[in-house]
Amino acid sequence: MFFLDTCTDLMPIIKLIKFGVIPLIQIGIPIILILLGMLDLGKAVMASKEDEIKSAQKLLIKRCIYAVAIFFVVFIVQLVFGLI
Repeated sequence: MFFLDTCTDLMPIIKLIKFGVIPLIQIGIPIILILLGMLDLGKAVMASKEDEIKSAQKLLIKRCIYAVAIFFVVFIVQLVFGLI
């Protein structure tokens, strides 16, 4: 019976993680990555240096790939745990 009491005590924490922390990670971090990449690209364009623009473009592309990867990794983990 101790196990059942523990599970009911943990329900608010589980709901907070499931509906608060995980969406923040899944949506917030990719948005932040893309915004930072756009900021870097904007700074490079304002500086009007061709080599800085190219490196900022590469960095923006990498950050977009990382953002998509983070989004789908969280989605796949949720899917797998949902099936279990």
